[in-house]
Amino acid sequence: MSHKVLMKVTAQAFFAIVFVRAVRADARVGLPTKASGLSMAWIYILKTKSGKYYVGSTTDISERMRHHFGDHTPSTKSLGPEGLSLVQEYPTLKEARSVEFKIKKLKRKDYVEKMIQEGYIKLRP
Repeated sequence: MSHKVLMKVTAQAFFAIVFVRAVRADARVGLPTKASGLSMAWIYILKTKSGKYYVGSTTDISERMRHHFGDHTPSTKSLGPEGLSLVQEYPTLKEARSVEFKIKKLKRKDYVEKMIQEGYIKLRP
């Protein structure tokens, strides 16, 4: 599928990225876009230097990555984020947070690694 994107980015290379492509979680017509003035939400998976994964959600992916890689986020500062492994777009922050919670509830590294390998998150809000 051409819309599937798997992103593995080092902290240094992240700042060189101008545009982040992501997988749309739902391709229904009429969903908000940046052009409509309504914001989309994102789920992201960071890989840490210790090999663990951090799952988060946000409405501003660029700003959130600057926080993580700039050591301004307490939850990942001690883990040392190594790279961005996966980014997926959702129509609303509520839906993104719902899926984020489901991923965190799984508590299984192999499930997260499978999502990264497949290039998208199959869980629905």
